[in-house]
Amino acid sequence: MFKLFQKEKFDMLKERCRRDGTDLVYTMTQVLSLDKSAIYKRLDGSKILSLEEVILIQEYFQLPEYFFTSNASTMIPFRFGMLQKQPESVTGFLKPIYDQLMQLRQMDHVSITYASSEIPLFNYFQFPELAYFKFYIWARTIWEMPHYRNRTFDVSTVLSAEDDSFKDMVHQLRQAYTSIPSTEYWSVNILDNTINQIRFYSETDNFTDRRMCSQLMDQLDQLISGMEETARMGHKSGEREANFHLYHNEITHTNNTILVEHNGQPIQTYCSFDNPNFLTTDYSDFCHYTRQWFDKLRKGSTYLSVAGSRQRVKYFRELRRRLQEGRDMLGCE
Repeated sequence: MFKLFQKEKFDMLKERCRRDGTDLVYTMTQVLSLDKSAIYKRLDGSKILSLEEVILIQEYFQLPEYFFTSNASTMIPFRFGMLQKQPESVTGFLKPIYDQLMQLRQMDHVSITYASSEIPLFNYFQFPELAYFKFYIWARTIWEMPHYRNRTFDVSTVLSAEDDSFKDMVHQLRQAYTSIPSTEYWSVNILDNTINQIRFYSETDNFTDRRMCSQLMDQLDQLISGMEETARMGHKSGEREANFHLYHNEITHTNNTILVEHNGQPIQTYCSFDNPNFLTTDYSDFCHYTRQWFDKLRKGSTYLSVAGSRQRVKYFRELRRRLQEGRDMLGCE
């Protein structure tokens, strides 16, 4: 019993190391100061871990305290970087996302499924002002970064707070996402949060230039048109042509949930907690559960890409109607 239990735990860590581009056996020789032969005995469960070894492994991999003590399937290990350290800059927030996407970009047969209560993060990145506005909001309200405190918004507010790698990182993130096949689930409420944010910061005089309000709404309009065309073609425009499937989720309320799959197998799940911060797990049972959840979501959703012409036109017409209502509320031309 204990042999199988321990082996299953190490299989989970092996998958995590594989995705991180590291070798579990080598890592364990460093963590436990043992040779490879001794490590293999622990990995296959023939040698039960000591308490000291459990503590060393948990500390190194930052595992929950119940990882080696509970066999309950309801105990799911999640990682949440914000517990360790809040990002000191937007660049610091983007860096781990950048590292993970660059890794996925190099893998064959990888795909992303993304259900979102607002426009998926990476779609903002093709419009600098719109992307920087979202960064500005998160930096002020979620991460409470000193540089953004009591500052009105314009592009220079963000650029002056970030290092030289920031603009290129945003560009590379956008390019990486467009090169990975993805399926996205949108609702008709997908614009509401951003429109309300623009309205709030306009009404509280937090735009350095009042014309920025209209510019942001214009970029939202351009984003919608671009995504409509992407859905019509069924693939993203970028360095590599990647399939794109868009569904209109009419029924199920979702938070922001991302599932990464490799060779048809779910390997990692991201769930937003205090958006845009994500909880992350590669726990196999939970990732398979997420895949099943997406399968159910698809059954209750309307397909908008390629052949779904009539439904697509109707859906994007509704988005533009809501966008115009937002313009009217703000007095934008």
